[in-house]
Order: sequence, then structure tokens, then C-alpha cells
Amino acid sequence: MTDKSDPGGIYAEHEGDLLAAEYDRRKVLEARGDSIIKTSSGVIALIFALTIFISGKDYTFTNHWGSVWVIVASLAAFLASATIAIYLQSWGLKYTITGKSTLDKMTQEFWHLDAENAERMCLQRNINTTLSLRDGNDRKASAAQYSVMLQVVAVVLLSVSLVFELTGRHAQVQPATNSPQSSSSTRV
Repeated sequence: MTDKSDPGGIYAEHEGDLLAAEYDRRKVLEARGDSIIKTSSGVIALIFALTIFISGKDYTFTNHWGSVWVIVASLAAFLASATIAIYLQSWGLKYTITGKSTLDKMTQEFWHLDAENAERMCLQRNINTTLSLRDGNDRKASAAQYSVMLQVVAVVLLSVSLVFELTGRHAQVQPATNSPQSSSSTRV
């Protein structure tokens, strides 16, 4: 615990907590990217299974423009969502840390600074790191929101496609049977 009469120590402790929180937030956002990818994979598998279950293995689309193109749009939305999630999960955004030259100077040129100035310099370095981490985390959080929205759009589009097909089924024409005694032939 920091001495309450030392404002610099209080600020440094607070900044240390903020920095740790931003590192934790970054890990959570990267894990969210993984869960979005898993959700996309699961939903796509479920939709294809439902499509086959409802339509049967030899089903042909009756409403080509109404269903196939909506499915294509849905798959494009899922692909965009998954691409954003991969970025979210694996792309390490750059952030500011104390540079090597400054670290070297701390043990040489800056060694003779008084405690207050040394504490202020370290606090400023941590603040710079926290702010740059926060900027990157905010970008990742926005990407996660876009990815989830694209998943919702994809599910809606798949639902619309399924509705097109299910409502178009009643309009199917029954195939004619080829029997030897058709109505056009007569025996004399």
C-alpha cells in the first residue's frame, strides 16, 4: 500500500492498476475472437444440417434468385465475420512501451534524478503504455462488435433464404408419370 501523503505514489499505484487492467482487457478481447470463430463454425454447421434435414438430399432449389443469392450473401457475411474474428484473435496491435535507450539512460544519465522526478518519469512511461494499449483495445472491441453484427446479419439472411424455400415448396409441380396408358393414346 502506498503512503497516502505521497501523491506521486498514489498516482503510480493507480496507473499500475490501469495498466494491468488494459493487459487483461487485451487478453479478453483476443479470447472473444476465438469464441466468435467457434460460434460461426457451429452456426454454419447447424444451418447446413438443418437445410439438409428440411430439404432432403435430392432437393433442388425452386426459388433460385430468392434463396441461393441470399445464402451466398449470408456466407459472405459469415466469412467477413470470421475474418474479423481471426484479426481480433491473432493480430497484435502495436503499443508504446519504454524504449531501450530510455531504459539504458535510467541506469546512467537519469540515475542521479531525485525520487520525485524518477517516479514522475516512470509514471509518464506507464501512462503512455496504458493509453496506447487502450487505443488498440478499443479498436479490437469495435472489431468484435462488427464481427458479431455480421454474424447476426448472416443468421437473418439464412433464415430469409429458408423461408423463401419453404414458402416456394407449395408451388412445385409434380412430375408427370410415364405410364403406357396415357390419355393421348387410344386403342382401336
